[in-house]
Amino acid sequence: MTKFELSISTNYVPDWGIVEAFRELFQNAIDNETTNPENKMDWNYDGHKITISNKTSKLKAESLLLGGGTKADDENTIGKHGEGYKIAFMVLLRNNKSIKVYNYGAREVWSARLIVSRRYGQQVPAIFVEKEAVWKSVPNNDLTIEVSGITPEEYIAIQDKNLNLRQDTIDRVNITGSGSIILNPEEKGNIYVRGLFISNESSLSYGYDFEPSVITLDRDRRMVSTFNVQWQTSLMWNIAAKMNESLSGRAVKLVNEKAGDTKYVTNNYPYSETKHELFDAVAKDFYEEHGDDAIPVTSNFEYKSVEHSGDGKPVIVSENKASIIRKSSVVEEHTTLEVTSLREKFENFAERIEGKLSDEELDELKELIEQIDW
Repeated sequence: MTKFELSISTNYVPDWGIVEAFRELFQNAIDNETTNPENKMDWNYDGHKITISNKTSKLKAESLLLGGGTKADDENTIGKHGEGYKIAFMVLLRNNKSIKVYNYGAREVWSARLIVSRRYGQQVPAIFVEKEAVWKSVPNNDLTIEVSGITPEEYIAIQDKNLNLRQDTIDRVNITGSGSIILNPEEKGNIYVRGLFISNESSLSYGYDFEPSVITLDRDRRMVSTFNVQWQTSLMWNIAAKMNESLSGRAVKLVNEKAGDTKYVTNNYPYSETKHELFDAVAKDFYEEHGDDAIPVTSNFEYKSVEHSGDGKPVIVSENKASIIRKSSVVEEHTTLEVTSLREKFENFAERIEGKLSDEELDELKELIEQIDW
């Protein structure tokens, strides 16, 4: 039997618990299938232990080194840093769980335990590798990680943060290349990457399950850029609005509510054929509510300009909504906003008659113009 001490303190990632540990183990299994579709993953819970398997995976001793992973340059995998399963083992051991790895592909059985290291003078995780095991039966998978001591309550908590364990309960809209929009109300603001919970973004009205290629995760897999998320959700709703009337209606409501989900829809339409469905739907909704003579404005200045022009009825909306309406094809049938303030009109007039006025008259006119505040 060979022993490998891992140079990971049991005080590392103190805020990680069992849920985060299993996030890492599931992440590895998912990534293994992603990089090789024949390397199917599987899992099971029997009321006491969770097993996570891959059809053709094999663990090598060098994978026990921190940073010893092979996924750093693969944009389609969730993990990138080569730390996941080692830290997960430490966290599970710290929580008094038992771990066994049936590394059938290498004809080995690994056992993980906490030991007091003579080298480091403190408690660290260690892997004990037993070679040439005699199998009682032919295994279905080359790699199976078995974690014992998982209570039903702990499994429910794990399940709650993992869409892969509750696929049948998730109402989702798949967006090719991006991921999916999750329609379940209880998932509001929840952000997942390939089914694994990352964080909650309060600016969002729906949940989202992203593909790893479109979202950049921090080292702890707990934080994402709000801008990155809102950019991607805006792209997804641009596309979703074209799918059916129900989704188009949801997208319009998001714009009206100034939700973060659609904050960048006017900036983000790489699929040019999709933009008018959402833009036109928002514009139609606006004119149906406020009348054909309505003109979207975004400030008191614009409001006064339209009011004084007498060309239509000004309605104050968000910058995002105004931009959407102005870029729609529907707006061509209505009066649009051409903001020329009263001050600008007088300044233009003063320029035209400048040669007809004396210096004193021109100075007086300019002083009067300066008193106009819009």
